[in-house]
Amino acid sequence: MGASGDSGGSAQRRRVLIVDDEPSICLSFRLALGRHFDFEPSPHPEHAIQRLQSEEFDVAVVDLCYVIRETDRSMRIEHGGEELCRRIKREWPFMGVVVMSGIIAPGEVIGVTNAACADACFVKGSAITMENPGRKMLELADAARRNRSAFAGRLRLGLTPHSNDTAREEIVRSLQESSGNVSVAAEALNIGRSTFYKLVGELGIEVEAYRRPTG
Repeated sequence: MGASGDSGGSAQRRRVLIVDDEPSICLSFRLALGRHFDFEPSPHPEHAIQRLQSEEFDVAVVDLCYVIRETDRSMRIEHGGEELCRRIKREWPFMGVVVMSGIIAPGEVIGVTNAACADACFVKGSAITMENPGRKMLELADAARRNRSAFAGRLRLGLTPHSNDTAREEIVRSLQESSGNVSVAAEALNIGRSTFYKLVGELGIEVEAYRRPTG
């Protein structure tokens, strides 16, 4: 996969939570991409939430469907992956999210991605053999670390919802100067878009109020 400057040492390895009811999937990821990532398994969304609340991950790879065995002879399919993706994006906005499924149609997997619940999607089976998924996860993991680091820097500088009006003044200024363009405003503050949206939400700032009409 070839990441520049990545020696494969533990300090450089990105942490990925694999949420899938098939243990072999996590093992396959480890075998194929273990040089760059530490893959940790989680059998279902509820368990994943527990791990996310107590550990830090850079990326989550989420299966959309889960087989729930009710008895030895009966089972049902539970569609809990999409809601998990939405919750991760809401509560852990710095994390990259990848959806993957081999049960439902690929179009539905793509639909979840287009609905902004996830950053990428793979068809189960291809993700462990293709190089591109590994590159995408590397990109998402590094972005997560950059955004966390930037956010920590803002906290150290007192740029938080609990620090007088410093945060509000700086964000409002960036929105005014960019005519409400979030990408430009976030870049001016040297933070990621997800960090910017998190601060805007916590401060109750209406981005639309700074967007100038066109035409």
